[in-house]
Amino acid sequence: PLPPPPPPPPPPGLFNNEAPIVASQTANQLHSYAPHHRRIHQPKLQMKKLNWQKIPSRNTTETNSLWSSIHRTADPESLNPNYTSIEQLFCFPVSDPKKKEEKVRKKEPKEITFLDARKSLNLNIFLKQFRCSNEEVAGMIKIGDRSKFDMESLKQLQKLLPENHEIENIKAYEGEKEKLGSADRFYLVLLGIPCYQLRINCMFLCEEATVTLQMLCPRAELIKTACQDTLSAPRLPLFCELILKVGNFLNYGSHMGDAVGFKINTLLKLTETKANQSRITLLHHIIEVISSSCCILSCCYFHLFI
Repeated sequence: PLPPPPPPPPPPGLFNNEAPIVASQTANQLHSYAPHHRRIHQPKLQMKKLNWQKIPSRNTTETNSLWSSIHRTADPESLNPNYTSIEQLFCFPVSDPKKKEEKVRKKEPKEITFLDARKSLNLNIFLKQFRCSNEEVAGMIKIGDRSKFDMESLKQLQKLLPENHEIENIKAYEGEKEKLGSADRFYLVLLGIPCYQLRINCMFLCEEATVTLQMLCPRAELIKTACQDTLSAPRLPLFCELILKVGNFLNYGSHMGDAVGFKINTLLKLTETKANQSRITLLHHIIEVISSSCCILSCCYFHLFI
């Protein structure tokens, strides 16, 4: 039997030079809109970590964002660091394989934390003072129980509240809660309390008001007692009458003269009126007048100033 006839030639213009050009242009257009996938170099040694706060991926695609412009225009061949030099400078010391075989230990799984080291340490130290679980501390905040809080601890708690990026990272975490660090688990429980920040601020105001009242009540009682003693002093009107006479005599002919009374703080200003002789004031003269007068005013002097 004869072989089958060859297929017919393709129609003209199907496989011409224009088709690759159109495909290349389409590929370039798609490449300009598609996100650029950067190559991540993997180190061969265990490296020291750079402590930074990652930005959520959705924020890097926003318009007029620094990172969106970098991902859109960056050239993968430009500004490449020397990874070999970085690996030599920032790697952990390589342990001896023989010693490593001798001390075979099961490494405990590392805790997952979204907080920087300093804030996590400060929050853990703060929570240990209560000697109870994170859930119990959060429960006291929820009901406004201030039995284990004071003004200083509430002020410190206000400074340790989670920030926005920490809230987003903790809420986005979908792994096992047991793998989170102690401070992160406390934030996770705290975020479940409605208006937790407002509750803490109210607890602080209540504690501040209590401390302020404890400080002011004895002072107010002292002022009250002093006022009662002043009003009930039988010789005080005689003493003030003497000063009123002396003051009207000194202020005769001026707008301050011919007074029928004066404020009680005038007694503190008797030393401001100086005499012609050195180191003698109006107070000295008043005392001299009282000392040389009758017994009632003399007793008044000793009752008021001694």
